[in-house]
Amino acid sequence: SALPSRVLCPTQLLLHLPCPGCGLTRAFVAIAHGRFLEAWRLHPFAYPLFLMAMSGVAAPWLVRKGWTPSPRQVGWGLGLLSAAMVVYGGLRFLEAAKEESARPRRS
Repeated sequence: SALPSRVLCPTQLLLHLPCPGCGLTRAFVAIAHGRFLEAWRLHPFAYPLFLMAMSGVAAPWLVRKGWTPSPRQVGWGLGLLSAAMVVYGGLRFLEAAKEESARPRRS
């Protein structure tokens, strides 16, 4: 089955430009359906975020096995992931803005 194509992002709807999170939901669905290349094309940050979500599901089991990350590890991991995602989103936004400005306008 096809992934949902309806755009729900306010930035995409109003500005016709992607926000840093555009494509994440569809990428999560693609990962869950085993369509890994499609997920990568939709949003490469879906993979670490999907793993984080799954580790949240597995957290009770991991704690019983004796594995608990320190707050410092969690903070650094989330901080680096967030910073990388903002940089990626900004670059994608600028690329899309350049393409949008080069597109001929209808009168």
